[in-house]
Amino acid sequence: MPGLFTATNRRSSFMRPSLWGHSVLWAWLLAAVPVVADTPAVSTADQPQPDVSQSLADAEAAVTSAVKEWGERGVATANARENLARAYLDAGKPAAARKQMDKVIEIRERADGEPVSKLADSFDLLAMIDISARRFIDSEAAARRAVSLRRSLPDESQARLADSLALHAEALRGRGYLPDAAERQAEAIGAWEGSLGPRHAVTLRAIEALASIKVEMGNRDEAAALIDRVIDARATIAGPDHPSVARSLELRANLLDEAANHVAAKPVRERVVAIQSNAFGPSHPAVAVALAHLGDTLLAAGDREGAERAYERALTIDTQTLGAEHCEVASDLVRLARCKFGTPARAEGTALLEKAATILGGEKKDLVRKALSLHELAHAYDEAFDLANAEKFFKQAVEADKQAFGAEHPETAIDLFHLARVVERQGRYDEARTYLRQVLAIDVKVLGTFNLTTAETIERLADVSMQRGRAAASRDLLRQALAIRQRTFGRQHPTMADIYERLADIEQRDGDSAEAIELLDKAIGVRLQTQGAMHPSIALTLERMADVEEPVNPSAAVDFRTRALAVWERHLGQEHDVTLKAMQRLAECELAAQRPVEAEALLQRALEMTRRQTGEQSSRTAGLLVDLGAAARMQRRNADAKQALNEALEIYRITEKAPSPAVAVCLHRLGEIALEERQPGAALKLFQQVVAIDESIHGAEHEEVAEDLMMVAAAHAALGKPELADEIRARARAILDRAATQSKPVTAEP
Repeated sequence: MPGLFTATNRRSSFMRPSLWGHSVLWAWLLAAVPVVADTPAVSTADQPQPDVSQSLADAEAAVTSAVKEWGERGVATANARENLARAYLDAGKPAAARKQMDKVIEIRERADGEPVSKLADSFDLLAMIDISARRFIDSEAAARRAVSLRRSLPDESQARLADSLALHAEALRGRGYLPDAAERQAEAIGAWEGSLGPRHAVTLRAIEALASIKVEMGNRDEAAALIDRVIDARATIAGPDHPSVARSLELRANLLDEAANHVAAKPVRERVVAIQSNAFGPSHPAVAVALAHLGDTLLAAGDREGAERAYERALTIDTQTLGAEHCEVASDLVRLARCKFGTPARAEGTALLEKAATILGGEKKDLVRKALSLHELAHAYDEAFDLANAEKFFKQAVEADKQAFGAEHPETAIDLFHLARVVERQGRYDEARTYLRQVLAIDVKVLGTFNLTTAETIERLADVSMQRGRAAASRDLLRQALAIRQRTFGRQHPTMADIYERLADIEQRDGDSAEAIELLDKAIGVRLQTQGAMHPSIALTLERMADVEEPVNPSAAVDFRTRALAVWERHLGQEHDVTLKAMQRLAECELAAQRPVEAEALLQRALEMTRRQTGEQSSRTAGLLVDLGAAARMQRRNADAKQALNEALEIYRITEKAPSPAVAVCLHRLGEIALEERQPGAALKLFQQVVAIDESIHGAEHEEVAEDLMMVAAAHAALGKPELADEIRARARAILDRAATQSKPVTAEP
């Protein structure tokens, strides 16, 4: 379930499997479109497909025959087993394939007179098998041996050496050794250019693979230059409207999306749709794939209507070509549902997800596709804040992964990782830690200790440790992750900034704002050097600095948020969801700095644009109205404040599930205004509603309930009932005292 670029990216997108995928399995594992100019654009779906089961049966029969004629250690038996291993790999059975290759290599290493090149070929195939299973430690050893054997042959062809170098690069990449992987891949490209030519299909795919590695290293400018080089070459050879050009354009669009430049990615994706439609027809599955990617870009850019149109077209194509019960149709329904959340059409989105779940529940054959679709379904529920269903379907995805890939496969680890995150968000930190330890065991066994995915799991464990009150353990884990990343990237890489920011979070929670700001300054320094002053990550770090400063120095926080907003407006446009949220945070910061006029101006801008995007009855609109109420109240315009809060209250009662914290906030603020206006009876009714809501959400002994009771007591006091008010205050203080006793921090991890 890869993300935009990296096969190990835990924050997987809703895109179909990325075109980056395993970046260097160019000829064997990556479905490629020929780049010869006179090659007709024929879909593989229109071509006869091999009978994998028959091929496997024939290969097994050949091994049996060879063993009978030549014995277990005959070279002919080795050749037959190697063919069987390829058949197993084609059938998606890498474990069985590896078992055959272990026997093949044992035979070849002991055979007298066996050519060294044949042994190198066998190690290449073994490396390929291990890469397909993401056993990168084993694959790196096999590929390294193949490279060593080929270098020992003075007359070995450059193309064969390049094959081994590329496999070694992919294995190194999988282990997280990105600079070494880039060096190996560049060497492979040089060998292919010398033997096949700079515009050969294999050479061009290898250049794309190098671009993928550069993306993971954070060198997006270099990656873009490499991709543009491939696009120009393919357009020159095959014409600008050939499907091979579309494939490279997809990679270019992926790069733009990864940099949050969705506005620039949109026309690239639209061109891909046009090329695929002209080449294969408007109702071909390849067009559906391109439309799904276009929809992802549009949704990320805040264009829900455009995304919905793209997803609906993809759904229509997949339903017609694959059938209404296909897993890909379920994935289309999930994407379409995501357009509905955060809008008045949320119920439609929920119905679409339920329909997708029904389809996946009936799938019994395509377990790999089912596992991927279950992941997407669970992710959509997670995005919609339906954590119960997110947990349910991530558990199903884990079981599907185990059936499709195995219990110790990285795909299984990815869904376990997400399951841990969903459980963590529900406050079940011990369970989250248990799941993450399972993930870490898989990562270390399959990928190795010094791997970026392993580092990411360690970082998540650090976050959970912090949630459990183990600050010291969290620091130690983050330092382990920092060491892994420094070994991979050096000290000046964006991921170093990520660790500094997490360490800053710990210091902030410990109350050391000065240390937190110092760490965030380090993060900003790294990002400025590696990504530039207007990169989106700079905005995120500035937002973090504002979060630290706002409680103690809101004026400084205003400056940080203003700079962050400028970055978002430049990259995403003024009406993007992210930009609007940043605008709202800046407005709230202005309120904290006692600048309600400036805050109100920002909120009015954000409200106008949000209403255009999501309509009058969205939770986003309601949130802005609540803040506008606060700005009006600070300017002593209680009538305007009440109007805004009542509008927000009506929206929340429609869009939020009861009991709703947002409803409680509105009622609480209206109660405060009622007290100010000397209407204690009205205030009492409002605060009693707030108590009922917070008790149903948090329980009767929660601090929030105690604060609510204090306001109830104030209303009773204003009504001339001091004894009742004192009784309620005593109850509230008792709750706060018990909560303080129970929340003593624990600093050591057991």
